[in-house]
Amino acid sequence: MNAALARIYNVREVAPDLATSGQPDVDELAAIAATGYQCIINLALHDAEYALPDEAGTVRALGMDYVHIPVAFDAPTPQDLRTFFAAMDANRGKRIWVHCAANKRVSA
Repeated sequence: MNAALARIYNVREVAPDLATSGQPDVDELAAIAATGYQCIINLALHDAEYALPDEAGTVRALGMDYVHIPVAFDAPTPQDLRTFFAAMDANRGKRIWVHCAANKRVSA
């Protein structure tokens, strides 16, 4: 894994085309884009402590697709999982980066 990506909080490379982490900052999102990731899936809530003010706009400006599926850490639902599976299917063939606030929702 690229050194810039390795510094992202709780990062895990699951496969060559799939990585997970805690909340990336703006510079880290730029590093993610620069290394060829094409889609960001955010599982954190809108008001998460480290949420970026306009993550969707930032990600799109960097040329990546953005999907936000707010999942309550203490109460994920079957619908959350179905929505996540649909997002993964819709972005099949792309390099995908999935994150939440601390990589706890993601890794579950």
